[in-house]
Amino acid sequence: MSSMSSLEQPLSLCSNPPSGNLCHHTLSPYTCSPQGAPCCAQQPEDGFNGRPLANKHPWPQYHPAYGPYYPGACRRPGAEYSHIGHNVPAKEKQLPHSMPLSLEQRRVFVTYEADNDKHVNEIINFVALLRHNGFDTRIDIFEQQFRSISKIDFMERYLSEKEYLIIIIISPKYYDTVTASPVGLENDERTFNTVYIHKQLQNEFIQNGSKNFRFIPIVFPGAKKCHVPNWLQNTHVYEWPLHRDDILRRLMRVEKYNPPPIGELPTIVSIPI
Repeated sequence: MSSMSSLEQPLSLCSNPPSGNLCHHTLSPYTCSPQGAPCCAQQPEDGFNGRPLANKHPWPQYHPAYGPYYPGACRRPGAEYSHIGHNVPAKEKQLPHSMPLSLEQRRVFVTYEADNDKHVNEIINFVALLRHNGFDTRIDIFEQQFRSISKIDFMERYLSEKEYLIIIIISPKYYDTVTASPVGLENDERTFNTVYIHKQLQNEFIQNGSKNFRFIPIVFPGAKKCHVPNWLQNTHVYEWPLHRDDILRRLMRVEKYNPPPIGELPTIVSIPI
């Protein structure tokens, strides 16, 4: 009898079996630590790889804030072996259970309130991560020219096209803005736009029978669960950056774990009395 040590060790349970060619669709079954644990969310390259974006948006004091969050450990696996498992050739492993997303299914719109420069920088890095990982993520910071032509068209475009998933960045100022009475609101354009978008989303939620089909509330640093509007409390709320991998799974329509296949019924023999 061969030695037990010669047996191949089993792989860990995960929703998507690892594949060396599909890094986007291979997420770790556990949330990655923001301090450098390997993960499949790819770090931005070129324009988003630690290079300042100060000249690409109206905040002149912007500095990338996520250097430590996406270290070099998030590298793409080699062609011969996948980055998960025990040196098993990637070609022998099964393909992921998820189907590739179409371009329409990758559309994302982000609504937020600018609490301060640090908060805005955090949002920019978050959007950069989503765009680098294949999602056509839209935010007003990167579309000033479009907004200058028609602000209403800019907002209605992402609200009316149901293919867009809408990420709602939860922050203390966002909560104060959308829950304040009209009399107490600040008299500025951005505040009114935030309130308008929020009311449109809430109306859609009510028209759908209080069912959430495309809204993704994400609590950012500095905010708490109590800052989530009441109508979103009964849906899944994520925290950034703690639930980074879960957010990507939600955008990809992928479950964290897949149930095992259903086997055959057991054979039960009745014993006569």
